[in-house]
Amino acid sequence: MKPSAAPVPIVLVGGGSVISPDGLAGVSAVIRPDHAGAANAVGAALGDVAGQAERVFSLRETSRQEAVDAVRAEAIERAVEAGAAAGTVEVLALEELPVAYMEDTVIVRARAAGRLA
Repeated sequence: MKPSAAPVPIVLVGGGSVISPDGLAGVSAVIRPDHAGAANAVGAALGDVAGQAERVFSLRETSRQEAVDAVRAEAIERAVEAGAAAGTVEVLALEELPVAYMEDTVIVRARAAGRLA
């Protein structure tokens, strides 16, 4: 964020840095460090590791809570298998969707992520 309308220098990194023009409005200098394109790889390497799970349950045979717990655990397990440190994994999203054409049936989806181990 620019604190004023005065031109400021800008440092460009990542894949888009190579397609940006050399002159930009409001910019005093365009700086492209050596190996600027590697910033994408660094960001990807430092990002969280995720896992997801989706299952269909009959609520006649399984309680709603058992279904949710099973899918949450599976998503966490998949994140750990993908390389997340077990103690850092959290469930980020959980969905329960009724299946319109099947009575007492739900689809449960979960997405979990944690820091790279």
